[in-house]
Amino acid sequence: MSTLAPMKAFTFNGVAVAAVTPFTQRGDFDLPLLRDLIEWWIGEGIEGIVLAGSSGEKAYVNREERLELFEFGVSVVKGRVPLIAGTGFPGTLETIQTTQAAAALGVDAALVVTPYYYPLSDEALIAHYQAVADGSKIPLLLYNMPPFTHVNLSPQAICTLAQYKNIVGVKDSAGNLEQLKTTLALVPRSFCVLTGSFPLLSEAVAAGAKGAILAMANLIPGPCAQIRRLAAAGKVQEAKALSTEFDHLQAWIKARGIPGIKQKLAQWRHPAGWPRRPLLPVGAVES
Repeated sequence: MSTLAPMKAFTFNGVAVAAVTPFTQRGDFDLPLLRDLIEWWIGEGIEGIVLAGSSGEKAYVNREERLELFEFGVSVVKGRVPLIAGTGFPGTLETIQTTQAAAALGVDAALVVTPYYYPLSDEALIAHYQAVADGSKIPLLLYNMPPFTHVNLSPQAICTLAQYKNIVGVKDSAGNLEQLKTTLALVPRSFCVLTGSFPLLSEAVAAGAKGAILAMANLIPGPCAQIRRLAAAGKVQEAKALSTEFDHLQAWIKARGIPGIKQKLAQWRHPAGWPRRPLLPVGAVES
């Protein structure tokens, strides 16, 4: 078991935005747009920021670029809400190195996606996360995203990893409420279970999840936070009713992905730049 205590305590009850990464048409970062978005999200009541997650096109952002994003994010957020860094790569060594570098920049926690590409057993996944935790001075959140990675981190593996002092929670984007409930039943109550699924938000919180990290929060940060608060207060039907008001946006995101989020933000006068190739803008895809 890890003996390396986190640099600082990390607890989270709320909704964090899985932030998009604004790019120029050439594919460079557009950091002024990211600054404007961060200020808007925080002003709307979002309770955390995740940089270089799936909605941030992390698969197309290399290690050096991610660190540039994290440094910029720390300078803009200035401790107002937790800043969580997506430091996961397919390889264990690169994940350890990126997590250590992110910690040195002052992020609050790391979100570490399961290694992907090759099939991996629970034993291999556990060993990977233990190695990252042993080398980290900041708390880790596991990230289960089987729709993209084709790797599913089982509730039993999560339970084993929850015993590690540095591993404080999980973002579960499997979209499976029963699996999430199984995880909640196995892990300690202090373990921070978050959903990555907007349609499951109210039910997940009612079942005991502490909140969420959501792509939808790019577009409706305030309502996402309000849905969680309603569900946490036992007002689950009110939370579900509010959630259904945004079914059309959920369908838009599901059909068009990150380019669709960026197009909506631009339409709503919160420009988020271009997607990075090979992703194409919505107009190019649909023409």
